[in-house]
Amino acid sequence: MISLYGYDGFMYSVGWLVAYITVLLIVAEPCRNAGKYTLGDILSFRTSPKPVRAVAAMATVAVTTFYLTAQMVGAGKLMALLVGVSYKTSIIGVGILMVGYVVFGGMTATTWVQIIKAGLLMSGALLLSVLVMAKAGFNPIGFFSDVVNSPNIQDHVSKLVLRDGVNLTGEAAGQRFLESALFMKNPLDQISLGMALVLGTIASIVLVMVSPNMTYPKVVAAGAQKVITAMEKKQAALPPGAQLEEKDAKALAKAKTDYEKNKDGTSIMGLDKPILTLKNPGIISIPLGFIAAILAALIFPSKKAEEMWDELYVRQNTGIGMAKAIDH
Repeated sequence: MISLYGYDGFMYSVGWLVAYITVLLIVAEPCRNAGKYTLGDILSFRTSPKPVRAVAAMATVAVTTFYLTAQMVGAGKLMALLVGVSYKTSIIGVGILMVGYVVFGGMTATTWVQIIKAGLLMSGALLLSVLVMAKAGFNPIGFFSDVVNSPNIQDHVSKLVLRDGVNLTGEAAGQRFLESALFMKNPLDQISLGMALVLGTIASIVLVMVSPNMTYPKVVAAGAQKVITAMEKKQAALPPGAQLEEKDAKALAKAKTDYEKNKDGTSIMGLDKPILTLKNPGIISIPLGFIAAILAALIFPSKKAEEMWDELYVRQNTGIGMAKAIDH
């Protein structure tokens, strides 16, 4: 994401780290002190176990379906590339391995997989950082200068900003890569993305269906029209008989094709344009999730939950009376 969207892409590389800290301090430690393993265990301790566990199971399946789908696609593509088998075969093989180590190894195997994966990721990131800095002579200023002057980055940024009718080339395009709002132009989008990465919510998935993340043919056509206008102005500024550069001519031809193809279409939800202007609707969906939880607790009070609150509060903050682990 950083290589594609510069500073904005940095959010994707560090947001999950903040989420881990949140989970560690707000969720994991109180659960451990209370002698419970999951949030479902906590809620079952205070309320009726059967309905709580049923709802927790459904929520878990719903969330992990989207999460694991992305993981399976990534793992399948990687295995197909490394091993040289078909994508379908690699998906089946990875699925069997995942189910196998969870069924036979349980949480011990799952935990060790995460430990090994974290070690590999951190080692790879460290090695990659050293190699990149070595290429720049371990000079941070020289590194950023190389980024700004990279022809590939300059060309990539030129194409991105051209969608908004802005024409940047050369060093100006390279400098734009290091600035914010290259991808997320609305500050609320950056806040929403941070909230989604740290907290996350399934309601975001629903709102994404009516957000700018979906493909809106008429919006694509409008963007193509901006490119056409920008290229026509550039052509008009040239001396008589002069032609656009090859890359500009290709951009113009592609924009005309995109305009004709999309000018009369709608999104899969039947919309001409997004209802929400935010690319990341977490700033709406996450507060709504908390408000819904508070309202549900007030509308459907539980006497047992109120009676067990004091005991749970002491346990989760002190560990006094913590339940012991049992064999299964």
